Amino acid sequence: MRQRAIRNLAKLEMTQARITRVLDAATGGKNNFVADRDAIRRYDQAAPIVTTAARAVLQYLCRVVRHLATEGVDQFVIVGSGVPSGLPAGRQLHDVARDALGVAVPRVVYGPSRESWRLRFLRTCE
Repeated sequence: MRQRAIRNLAKLEMTQARITRVLDAATGGKNNFVADRDAIRRYDQAAPIVTTAARAVLQYLCRVVRHLATEGVDQFVIVGSGVPSGLPAGRQLHDVARDALGVAVPRVVYGPSRESWRLRFLRTCE
């Protein structure tokens, strides 16, 4: 297990901005690097609405998850968002769903937006 974690860490590219981490930086999250924060600063200089829009999307996603959970949905697949850390501590999407469900524990899967992953997931659902 430790060897796999070390191999994954070695693959981590910290000098090039990645869209998931840029969005995390835009929403005030902690899972980003200098390159990602530099990218969001450049976006904000070109179009100041970018950070506001990113936060609005995250708030919308929370409202959708909360609404669906209050309607009884207890399984969620969040595709392409990364694990957003721009929410206050203890307020990730699985926390939002859990709070709305009350005692029930939701099943939340955060998945990448790569096409191959989506196709593989859809095949398993058939």
